[in-house]
Amino acid sequence: MINLIIVSTGAVAAEVTGYLETADYQWKGEPIQIKGYLEFEDYCYLHKQYRYKAPVLGTINDYVIVDGDYFIIANADVSLRKQFSDILSSRGASFINLIHPTCYLAPTSEIGLGNIMSPHCQVGPVAKIGDFNIMTTGTLISHDCVVGNNNSFSTVIVCGHVTIGNGNNFFIKSTVVPHIKIGSNCTIQAGMVVDKNVPDGSTVFYKYKERIIAIPQC
Repeated sequence: MINLIIVSTGAVAAEVTGYLETADYQWKGEPIQIKGYLEFEDYCYLHKQYRYKAPVLGTINDYVIVDGDYFIIANADVSLRKQFSDILSSRGASFINLIHPTCYLAPTSEIGLGNIMSPHCQVGPVAKIGDFNIMTTGTLISHDCVVGNNNSFSTVIVCGHVTIGNGNNFFIKSTVVPHIKIGSNCTIQAGMVVDKNVPDGSTVFYKYKERIIAIPQC
């Protein structure tokens, strides 16, 4: 049995908890059970709000790691994810991947550690995925893509032969066309179609996006 500690108690942690409680997750042939939750600060009100069954075990800084502990970082904020992974890695923590049973991973794909793949995600042939990435429901990373570490994909389509760096936020329904290179620490806003290379630290967004929703009656 894998004793899993979920880092964070917010909405992403609630979704991950729901998946674990309703699907047959395993890690290297072993079933997974939730041992508890860690927080960066005192966010116990979130534990109550989301009605978790397992307890809060403390904060990331004060929790004493014991043999048999495995961790997953359930937070969509890439800067916080980086802090959490750095702290825990420096203390010898072991991480697993949480891959929903409905996901498709091509047999030739390569996946690092600490990744979360929600229902109906896909990773194509010879794609390479690094560590600590999070993919919400329906995200597609297509064939021949190379994805770095600590990226957040919110129902995103990444077409073939795309290279992505580290610490990027891809918001809802954004799409990357084939053969594009995206650097690190970028923000791709919701609904964007990325058809040009994106350098480090960029934000991709619509400059003019206003439209009339309704005209009030006088």
